[in-house]
Amino acid sequence: MTRFSEPRYRSAVATTAPTPPSPAPPATDRRTAKREATRARLYEETVREFGARGFAATEISVITDRVGLSRGAFYVHFTGKDEVLRELLSAEEQLIADAALASVGAEAAIRDLFLSVVDTVFAAEERIGRQLVRDLCAAQFRHEFVQLLSVEDHPLGLMLVAEIARRAPDADPVDLTMVFLTGLFGLLATDEASITDRRRRTDLLVDLVTGSLDHWRK
Repeated sequence: MTRFSEPRYRSAVATTAPTPPSPAPPATDRRTAKREATRARLYEETVREFGARGFAATEISVITDRVGLSRGAFYVHFTGKDEVLRELLSAEEQLIADAALASVGAEAAIRDLFLSVVDTVFAAEERIGRQLVRDLCAAQFRHEFVQLLSVEDHPLGLMLVAEIARRAPDADPVDLTMVFLTGLFGLLATDEASITDRRRRTDLLVDLVTGSLDHWRK
């Protein structure tokens, strides 16, 4: 979210609202169905390993042994661990965006929307594990990972830009979104404190970012 191309991002959000990905076409034969099932199994096992051991410590050979495939078979379906993490990031951002938006009213203040995002991210820590959320946030500060991403991989950012533009038309929605998410992901990736302390810092981040709305109102 933090280092994508801003011109492409502005172009994408200028005319479109975030939309769910198109469903994959149905399998046309047994070979295709088997290939899709194998890929899904590899994805699930890799994500499970990320949660248990962390991204850095996850070994592809452990995953393929568990699935009963050769190590090379993994690379038939994925270019590497980063591709699995990219798909997981997009899926999790969509869940967070949908849940955060559903929990606030259509006319709620931007501050309430940001706080709802924070609440939903902390809920994701309980759902998929703090380690996995930390790895997803930290990855977005790695150049090699960011190169895999497109604007469409950031449904949370797209949702925030669209909602900020609607709720505060005088503000710059891209700047507010980028500053908020960069700060949020940075805190989540690096802060080892208790949830109480981390929550205090994320509340401060929300106050700082939403306080900047006065800049555009002048």
